[in-house]
Amino acid sequence: QNLDGDEDKIVYEQTQKAYGEWFYEHVQDIVWSRKQMGVYVEYLPTYDYLFRFDRGSFWMARPVSRTPSDATLATLLLMAATHRNWISRLLFRWAFTTTRLYQVMGNIPQDLIAKKMVIQDLYVPFHRVPQLVDFVRTTVPVSTPLWFCPVRPPQHQQFLSPHGHTQELLVDVGVRGRVPDRRGVEHSRRLEAWARVHGGRKMLYSQNFYSESAFWKIYDLWQYRKLRKKYSAENIFPDVFTKINSLKEDQPETKATWLHNVISNFAV
Repeated sequence: QNLDGDEDKIVYEQTQKAYGEWFYEHVQDIVWSRKQMGVYVEYLPTYDYLFRFDRGSFWMARPVSRTPSDATLATLLLMAATHRNWISRLLFRWAFTTTRLYQVMGNIPQDLIAKKMVIQDLYVPFHRVPQLVDFVRTTVPVSTPLWFCPVRPPQHQQFLSPHGHTQELLVDVGVRGRVPDRRGVEHSRRLEAWARVHGGRKMLYSQNFYSESAFWKIYDLWQYRKLRKKYSAENIFPDVFTKINSLKEDQPETKATWLHNVISNFAV
């Protein structure tokens, strides 16, 4: 938006500055400092707005809270690197872009990531959102914020889409963060089950822990096979469950090396 003539408008321009706060921290500061002060309006340059969550990958680069007794050297270094002061941000900004973080995560065994992180986006009916928030905050030990994004249903049903199975307004509730108990798979499975029972679906970009029978109770297997046959995909491409299934039942657990453990403390 052109702000000519509106010099009194508050413009925030630090999301791309090396010493700037991560955007979610900036929002938290506003909320905490203005709880009783009504509506707050702020403007961002277009580029800053589009990439406002890039550094820190939303908030997933934040370390879990640890006591001094169980903190490792790697976690202490991570806490120093992400500490909210301009010197740390200036020195370590290069390491916390989303691109860099995903490059690092690509070098870590997926089952190790699954233990230490919960990354789920659940599309649930609007009236179910308070229930889901209560469920997450009482059962999943993530200390990071939740992501909320209203999603308008499509004009026609889309049987594999997370929002294409209903005509009511949905909300994408993103649960993304580290878990200190290393039970990320269990927490993710509970979230998947909750969504299934309460009329929701999840985005399949993240790790998925459905059994094959549970997966095809959510999605229309007959319709899917019909499409595969129509476009000659049978015996050529793996089916969607095989592609998205994160942990195969017969897959041995990865034995993490010391390097994996050090890197994972920074990336996950």
